[in-house]
Amino acid sequence: MDTEPSLAPLPGYTRFVRLVYSEEELLREHPYARPQRACGRALHGGFDAEGRYRSPRTAVRWPAVRAWTAALEARGLGLLHADRSLLLAGSHPSYEQMKLMLEHGLGQGLWNSLTLTGEIEGRGRFLVDFRAPEFADVVHEDVSEMAVGHLGRGLLSAHEQLLLLLMNVLMVEIRAEKLFDFIERLLGDPETFADTREKAEQALDLVRRIRVDEEIHVAYLRTVLSELRGLTFRSREGPSVAGRRLVDPIWRALVHWHAIEMPRQARAQSRRALHEIIRTHPDPETAEAVLVAFRALEPPPVPAA
Repeated sequence: MDTEPSLAPLPGYTRFVRLVYSEEELLREHPYARPQRACGRALHGGFDAEGRYRSPRTAVRWPAVRAWTAALEARGLGLLHADRSLLLAGSHPSYEQMKLMLEHGLGQGLWNSLTLTGEIEGRGRFLVDFRAPEFADVVHEDVSEMAVGHLGRGLLSAHEQLLLLLMNVLMVEIRAEKLFDFIERLLGDPETFADTREKAEQALDLVRRIRVDEEIHVAYLRTVLSELRGLTFRSREGPSVAGRRLVDPIWRALVHWHAIEMPRQARAQSRRALHEIIRTHPDPETAEAVLVAFRALEPPPVPAA
């Protein structure tokens, strides 16, 4: 059964905003006019009466996240900087390199990237049964009207846990968004998949819907971490600690790892794997020509910071 609506006045707003929700509400589906199906399979989500795609379990979750974000801003707290602009390293392979490979029927690197991303995203399923932490036990402020206070009411059925884990998942989501943007550009390029444009357009639609699905994950994780920055944490020894002092150094270190260190380490491995894929071309002369062109298109090195 739904909780009784809790309405809070927010400075600068002309109406009361609801900030407390039940688990059933946060996992509620839209009243779909038709389900989503592709390749003969039933997929999650669906379409409304106007034909717009709606992500699963977001009928109430999106309004809730927007309300918590508005409450955060009304308290004078900004949102954590968390978007693709943090990822300073360019894609590897670059757009031009991948397009070159696709033109010669060498798409295995692309399929491998999509498969790996799908596997990583799928690991979040284990969190459905995860017991959410009680932040109310470790902070001074009342979190009942924050996203933080709802982690045990279905938000973690969509994703994650403690401070470090929340940040890692957020960065994984941001990196996935970058890959999906890369894939969308390739699928939408009329020069790629020229012989199978109809299937490419179908795949493009699916990728666009996946990106819509990912938006809610990024939004609530960003909101939760932003709320944590504004809280005051209890300390077993010594004075209490401002949330910013806990969150910000860890966030900076994790961003550096995901944006700089990991891409730098992965690039050499990626380069070797892609060179091997190119060498599988049945014509050795073509393989060598593609390899020379591929190397000429190598993106700039990963920046130092």
